[in-house]
This record gives sequence, C-alpha cells and structure tokens, in this order.
Amino acid sequence: MLARAYIRNKTLFTDAIGDHRSWTANPAASAKITVAWNTGTGEVAAYAHKSCPVGVTGPGGSAEIPPCRDALPLAFVSDAASVGDTSKDARNLISISRTSSRGLSIGVSAMNSWERTCVGETCVGPGFGRINARLTLSPSEDTFTASLTADKFPAWEFLRYPHFVQGAPETRIIGFRDQTEIGDLRSGQQSACTSKGPETLQFTNPMSC
Repeated sequence: MLARAYIRNKTLFTDAIGDHRSWTANPAASAKITVAWNTGTGEVAAYAHKSCPVGVTGPGGSAEIPPCRDALPLAFVSDAASVGDTSKDARNLISISRTSSRGLSIGVSAMNSWERTCVGETCVGPGFGRINARLTLSPSEDTFTASLTADKFPAWEFLRYPHFVQGAPETRIIGFRDQTEIGDLRSGQQSACTSKGPETLQFTNPMSC
C-alpha cells in the first residue's frame, strides 16, 4: 500500500513548485512524502522527494529548472503529527505504530528543503510551513479503509497493489483528497477525511471530508 502527499498541478504556481502531476496510480510517481506498507511482511518504508523552486509541465512531460535541493533527512520519531509549524527540527519526520485492528497509524511532519537556509544563527526561507498529517490504514473485509486528518494542502492519495508485478502493477484506489492553497500549510485548519466506499480502478472515489 502507498500513502502519498504531493503538490498537484492545479495552478501555474503549484505546478511550478510541485510534483508536476495530477492523480496517478503509477507507483513511481513523484510525491513530497510517500509511506509504503507491505501488508504481507509488515515492512514500512518512507520516501521524501527533492525540492525544486521552479519546474514546468510541457508536452513532453515535466522539467525541473535547477537549482534543486535534495530532500531533508528522514527520521522516525514517536509522534510526528504533533510537530508544529514553528518547530526548528530541519528533518522530515515520520511516526509508525500498529493499531488494535491490525492496521497502521502514521504521523507525518514534512518540510520543503528550501524552507530554511541558515548562515550562522540567521535563517531565511519562504515560510511555507510543514506538511502535518495523521492517517490510519485499517483492514476492512478484503481491502483497507483510510482516514486522514491533515493540513488542507497538499493533496493525498491512498493506493493498494494487491498483486504487484514489477512494471505492471494491479492497482486499487482506496481514496484521495484534493488540495486547497499553500497558505493552508500554516493556517492551523485541517480537514478530517475518510475513504467512503469500495476501492476502485480509477480515481472516482474522493474521500468524504
């Protein structure tokens, strides 16, 4: 299973700073933060994407305009979702725990690598804020449900690959949530959403918020 937070190309601005895509089931698609869970083995992995100040989507696909910065380090902590926007921790933080229903509870507090540039004690940056989220993946009959309490920016998608074959994965869409504006990273107002129906083959089942 994949849970991904990514900046959708809804406007010229979000396309320029984001992942240069819309919804997709491609397991290798760009996302600011991805959490992957192998439900068969119990293994969990997390991935953070590099940050580029400018990029474009053209007829031939996306192109990044340097300079780009590698993603900030990833660190597993006890409760990432409780980390606020004013935190001075310059890392992408993830927390993972099992639930009583054999599901997974995930906390996220992630930051653009251009957010803070420091010279000595002086730090500057755009002040976007952190991607803060708490999500739960729970088994439900022969699939899973997803719940998400998170900043209203960026977008999220939850995918399941029941029979993954390299290069040709079988995909199920559990749910997805669109984004608002980047200012909502710091607004303190989050949305609470749940997947609302059977998984689908296409992005036709937005989460109920």
